[in-house]
Amino acid sequence: MISFRDRFHTVDVLLVDDIQFIAGKERTQEEFFHTFNALYEQQKQIVISSDCLPKDINSIEERSVRGSNGD
Repeated sequence: MISFRDRFHTVDVLLVDDIQFIAGKERTQEEFFHTFNALYEQQKQIVISSDCLPKDINSIEERSVRGSNGD
């Protein structure tokens, strides 16, 4: 995990495709949340895509799929 954090907490752009695949994977969601926050605080670009609406993704923490404006 340390090498993951070192690598992904310092990128300029994070592109995550198919975010729905982390549903039900609590540890992955936790690490994604911390990575997202680290990059957000550094004002980096973050792009997240999914095949479905955030409300339709079961077993994923709300904080992981909620938009920056709370949607």
